[in-house]
Formats: sequence, structure tokens, C-alpha cells
Amino acid sequence: VMVYCHSALDHWGQHWLREIEAHNDLSESINAVTVPVKITVDEEPELAARVQEVLAVTSGSQGWPAIAWFTPNGNPIGATPYRPLFDGELMRGFAPMFIEIIEAWHGNRENVEADVEDMRGAWRFYQQIIQEHGDKPVKTDVLINMLEAHIMDKADSLEGGFGESLKDYNITWLSFLLDRMAKGHAAPSVHKHVELSLNAIMAGGVHDHLQGGFFRASTDAAWAIPFFEKRCVDQARLIPLLYQATAVTGKPVYAECADRCLNYIYDYLRLENGTCVYGFEAESIGADQQLINGAAYTWSLSGIADIIGEDGAQLIAKRFLNDERGFIDDEFGCFAVRGELNDAERERLPELCHRLLAARLERPQPQRDERITVSNQALVLIALIASLRRDDDQRLQDWAKQLADYLLSVEVEQTTDLALCAWALADYAQLIERDNIESRVVALAERLKLLPLEHGLLPLEPEGVFADVVIVSSDSADGASALASTIALWRHLSWDSEVDALISAYGPLLKAAPMAHASIISQL
Repeated sequence: VMVYCHSALDHWGQHWLREIEAHNDLSESINAVTVPVKITVDEEPELAARVQEVLAVTSGSQGWPAIAWFTPNGNPIGATPYRPLFDGELMRGFAPMFIEIIEAWHGNRENVEADVEDMRGAWRFYQQIIQEHGDKPVKTDVLINMLEAHIMDKADSLEGGFGESLKDYNITWLSFLLDRMAKGHAAPSVHKHVELSLNAIMAGGVHDHLQGGFFRASTDAAWAIPFFEKRCVDQARLIPLLYQATAVTGKPVYAECADRCLNYIYDYLRLENGTCVYGFEAESIGADQQLINGAAYTWSLSGIADIIGEDGAQLIAKRFLNDERGFIDDEFGCFAVRGELNDAERERLPELCHRLLAARLERPQPQRDERITVSNQALVLIALIASLRRDDDQRLQDWAKQLADYLLSVEVEQTTDLALCAWALADYAQLIERDNIESRVVALAERLKLLPLEHGLLPLEPEGVFADVVIVSSDSADGASALASTIALWRHLSWDSEVDALISAYGPLLKAAPMAHASIISQL
């Protein structure tokens, strides 16, 4: 079984799939000798989680797109992230890798199955930890200090964020550090790095400086060139973080950015009933009527000058394009804050940006993904509540009511949806008194309690292909662990004994991999 898994709006996921399907010999071979399965992360979150687990164990990497191979009974053989079809100087090609796996499976199956059994030991390791150490008390202060040390060890002190190349927002980590700052427990280096990171995110190419909102992530360490898809989940998760940053630092610029991001959701992602679509794809029609990554968002200086004149183009270039980091090719670049302006230039800038945005919206636009997911509605409601706690805006009140009504009526099946839906409604209930909300919250919380228990743990996933293995509820690039929302929810309901039992059971795993469970440790 060959599983192709990608994020719905990811350019590279779609690009890789088109490459494979366009190569007739390769695609025919795949259909002839495997059962090919194509999924998106949102359509099949449990299977996507398994693909990521296999990818982490077999290649030491994470992310989308990814391809994983499984035996007919569901045991993992191997996985790979994106790679070109054929061998290059620095990377093994996908086609020869595929041929090797198929030849090994059909020609030397006993050895493959032995390798598979060895790999399963990586998951059994977690069971062993639980069984040997599950009865030991959790020292929360040790875990918290350990997590902070691990996070700061990954800090990029030059460009902000964490890691050396591709940059995710790492919202869970930044929120944890902001909480440490608010409690007076963080060193000056933490304060400095959090502000450096937030400023880099807001100034960089990942922030749409004309329309508002944020792209999915950065392709480089300097936040210059983004992955161009704009997803609802990223906006909704960044907004509370930015409000938190203003509350901790006292600097209003973060809350102002959050307000603008919320307006972006309202204007471009919201439907009449208040629910929000999934987002916009990265590709749109560009030169020669071809689909081009980022075509709707990038600019040439000559194109800018055609709209606002040479003088205006020079001012825009000074502000947003005055070095080479944001240029995708020799001509087209994406906006990021680069140069300082004088008072007269700053006064003129909004009008020029408004004209450029109007012109940009006349271009062929990326396709909008109209899917409505429960988790996105819950995250937007949480973002709205964070805003309403600062400013009692009637427009936002009405929108929040629409989302709450949706969450009160929708059927919820997935574990992450259950946890986020319940927590969003619990958060809303603290703001607005409505009789039917608390009963819905309790009902959802009770459903979480009824999930299968193993070794005293709440796996937070339906039993999957690794039937003899505990599934760990870890964080992902797209959000915090569902377990973190569950803990917050149960605390809201004063289910203290359940919370204590859950944290105690998960303690060994938190100590073994603190960075993978930062959202849970943050709840301690």
C-alpha cells in the first residue's frame, strides 16, 4: 500500500503529485504493483499522523508532502518527504527509491518484514517508558525548565524563529515563552528572542503587507519568501499569540497586527453564516496562462511603476524590495519591510499600498478552498474571544455568536475537533452567558473521557494500524496537541482528578520528548 499525503493547499504537494502522474511509466508501475492511496491531512488526520510517525522513524524528517509504504496488514515499510523523480547530485530520486522498495518486497520479503519488525521497536519504546516509569510523580518545574532550555537551544538569534532554514511560526513555543515572561520566570535572552521573532514574522515576506493575513510558512531562514498558501488555521492561531504579546510586552503593534489579521479573515475567508473556508491555494494563473506559485502576490518594479508611477515605485521599493532576499527570480519579488521611511514617505505609503492592492485583486486570484472544518471554526472563535476581551466590538460579537451557534449544532467526530470545539465553547461561555453552551461543553468533554484507555493513557486517536502501540498525542506544525485542549477543558470543568491522572500517565513521555509535547507542558 502506497499512501500519498499532503496538505490541501500546499504548492509542493500538488506539484509533486502532478510530476508523478505526468510520468506515464512511473504512474503505470505504481498502479500495477501497489494499492495507491491519496489523502490530505485534513481528510484523514489519523492516517496522516501515522505517515508522519513512519517518516520520522525512517528518514528523521517531518512535514508535507510525504509518501509512505505499508505492508498489506498495515505495518510500515518506509517513507520519504518530497524529492525529485530522478537522482540528482545531492538527493536520491523518488523513482529509483520506489523501484528498490518494490523489488525488495517481491524479491526478499522475509528481510523486509524483519526490518519492519525492528522499526516497530521505535514505537514500543514508548510503551516501555510508560510501563517502567508511569507511576513516578511528574516534577512540573523540571519539565518546564527543560522545555525552555530545549526551545532556546533551537533559537535563531540572527533572523528570529527556530531552526536554520525553513521557518514555521512555532506558535506553541512562542506562546510558552510569552507565558514564562508574563510570570517573570524568563531570562532577558528569552525576552529578546521572542520580540525578535515576532518582529521578523510581522516584517517578513510571510506577512501579506497589502491585503493582511499571513502565508503558511517561510521557505528560508530570513522569512523572505513564503509558502504562498494562505490558510485559515494560520491566521486563527497567530491572532491570540499577537494579543498575548501585547499583553506581555505592552507594545500595541502586535495587537494592531492581530486586528488586521482578524479583518482579513472577516473580509476574505468568512461566509454569510459566519463560518470560514479553509483558505487560498498558492498557485494562480500567471505568465503564458500557466499556474505559477505566488503569481497573485509577487511584483516587478516595472509592474509597480505602471500602476503608481516611477516615483511611487521607488518609494515602494525602498520600503519593501530594497535587497535581493525577497526576489524569487531576477524580476519578481514579494514584499517584506526592508527600509526606513521619512515622515513624508510614511504619510504617502498607505495610499500607494491601497492602489497596489486594488490592482493586485484584478489579477487572476488563487482558487479558494471552500471546505468548512470544525477545528478551523473553533480556532477562529477562540481568536474572536481574544479580541473581544480587548474591545467589545458589536460586529465581532455577532460573528462570534454565529460561530458558537455552528459549534453547538454540528456533528463532531474527530478527536482534535472534539477537543477544540469543546474548549472554544467553554472559552465563549466565560464571555457570554447562555444556558445551552455549558451542557454542550460537558457532553463533548464526556465523549473525550470515553475514548479508549490503554495503560491509563488517553491516546486521543482511534486505534489505527499499529494496534499494539500507544499513539502519542504530540504537537504538529499545524497546531497544539488535542490533549492540551482536553486538559484546559477539564480544568475549566474542575475535573481535577482526571487532569492529574492524565498528566501523571503522560509524564514519562513528556520527559522523553518535551519539545514534541510543548503544548501539554504549557498546561502544567
